[in-house]
Amino acid sequence: MAGALAIPGGFNDSVARNDGDVVIEESDVVTITATTQPREMQYAEPVPATDGR
Repeated sequence: MAGALAIPGGFNDSVARNDGDVVIEESDVVTITATTQPREMQYAEPVPATDGR
């Protein structure tokens, strides 16, 4: 995950541009403390389920 956050122009760079700091600590457990609900689809529609093809 640390590698993905460090992609040039990505998360770490975005935080730095806004005068923030990113601290990455290795852990065996990841805790998600906040989520958001998905937005209602404005243009796309779900594809109906099929028999796996």
